[in-house]
Amino acid sequence: MYRRRGPAIPRPARSTQVDLASGLADLRNGRLWAAYATSGLIIGATFAAFSYVTAIFTEVTGLAPRLIPIVLAAYELATVIGNLIIGRLADRYTIPVLAIGLVILAAALASFAAFPTDAAVSVAAFLVIGLTGVSLNPAMVARVMRAAHPGPLVNSLHTSVITAGLALGTWLGGLAIDHGYGLAAPLWIGAGLAVLGLLSLTPRQARELAA
Repeated sequence: MYRRRGPAIPRPARSTQVDLASGLADLRNGRLWAAYATSGLIIGATFAAFSYVTAIFTEVTGLAPRLIPIVLAAYELATVIGNLIIGRLADRYTIPVLAIGLVILAAALASFAAFPTDAAVSVAAFLVIGLTGVSLNPAMVARVMRAAHPGPLVNSLHTSVITAGLALGTWLGGLAIDHGYGLAAPLWIGAGLAVLGLLSLTPRQARELAA
């Protein structure tokens, strides 16, 4: 016999409320904000250079415009390789990967900034930036997941911080150029942001996250 069903009664969204409360509680975690800071600084350092690299290569390094797409393609390939390597190591060696990656990133940016007219050094440094900068994303995510419960609020805020880091690095680089420090100035800005990112990995936080 066919039975007519009554109207569905909506259930209170307890899980949503619990997730929100948990996410807000996680935001009071100092280790989480340290992880956010590291992520933002890594991306800021990378894009301080990347946002102006075409102008640097053509006007400072002296590369022919036809070579720029090839260099950018090589950069993207380096980023893929970096992601594959770091993705395999990030979960187990989160802090060492971030620390070593930031040291290499800072050194590559500083080398590029110090020798912007040397094509071999500039291109090699740019490819190393591709291997480390954005490629550190798996380690950045792993650190956030260790610092707090990876709920929607925590993850969304992490994405926002990364976007803010991108904007900050680009803005600072442009500001340095506007103030007359030259097209290579964003590279020094990036190196400085990478050093700040390294300083955000304090020994205390490293011990807590490794535990």
